Amino acid sequence: MDIKLLLVFAIVGLMATGVTARIGFLGRIAQILLAAALIPLICKFHRKIYVILKTLPRDIKFLYRYVNADRDLRSFVRNNTTVMKIFRERARLYPDKPCFIFEGCTWTNEDIDKYSNRIANVFKEAGYGKGDAVALLMLNRPEYIATWLGLGKIGVITALINTNLRQQCLSHCLTVAKIKSVIYTEEFSSAIEDISDSIQGITRYKQGGNIEGYNGDIRDLDKLMADASTKQPDVDNEPGYKDDLLYIYTSGTTGLPKVAIVPNSRFLLVITATYHMLGLKKNSDILYNPIPLYHMSGGLVGTGCALTKGIPSVLRSKFSVTAYWTDCIKYKCTLSIEQD
Repeated sequence: MDIKLLLVFAIVGLMATGVTARIGFLGRIAQILLAAALIPLICKFHRKIYVILKTLPRDIKFLYRYVNADRDLRSFVRNNTTVMKIFRERARLYPDKPCFIFEGCTWTNEDIDKYSNRIANVFKEAGYGKGDAVALLMLNRPEYIATWLGLGKIGVITALINTNLRQQCLSHCLTVAKIKSVIYTEEFSSAIEDISDSIQGITRYKQGGNIEGYNGDIRDLDKLMADASTKQPDVDNEPGYKDDLLYIYTSGTTGLPKVAIVPNSRFLLVITATYHMLGLKKNSDILYNPIPLYHMSGGLVGTGCALTKGIPSVLRSKFSVTAYWTDCIKYKCTLSIEQD
């Protein structure tokens, strides 16, 4: 029997059932006609029907998560939301909730907020503002995230530098993005010193160790932060949803590294999609993030879930194969960020 004719029988049967549901004999006739039309359809398309029914719960779950993610993103646009604004509110509501765990020490939302405020006040006092760019060269640690978060509070864009770069590649990354200053730790003093001649116009903020005996404009960031306020700085021109937040560099396999711009909108899109589509739970999940924070995966997904969604993130200075499962068990991690 022709498929179109079967569909006509099915539709007529359904209509007849609705119209004659209360008329006993005609209603039964309609049901018989409907069954007669549906049975061949079921036999002919039983495989497709089975697949539809089998995948229906998955599709409904996906639709539910998509709607929730879309709702959040629309709210971000409407309220001109930034990563900093979301975290500031979380720190106000849940100051004692763990945010990052590193080498056995827990950094709460309040700890990260105060540290980031110190950074923000130091650089605001130095004249930095919206649109300026500062490079960050540091191994994985909570201070890494708190530093770019603090710079973001005053509208400064942070360039996340690959810690393996040296000489020309490092100098290129600092100059191509029109960096005004670079923040680095003691481990990278020699790497910065090696390119001091090519970055003479860039101010250097050093953490750890002393600053004596180095060339160029170098400042002791630890000392400056010790005197800085932990209060949220007042900013006349606050960053918004579409403003740039981070610079992340390509690997440079086909040439020198290139800058990829990450505005607040893209950061929030990545985190919102990850959180909702994976069905993460802020009250029970703990994220293990052992990969570099200058990468998209480690720097956005691995930190954004902690800053904006309240999922604690366990950091490690460097990835270790032998310590992977030991750390996951120790900190009761339920998911992990991995690098391709």
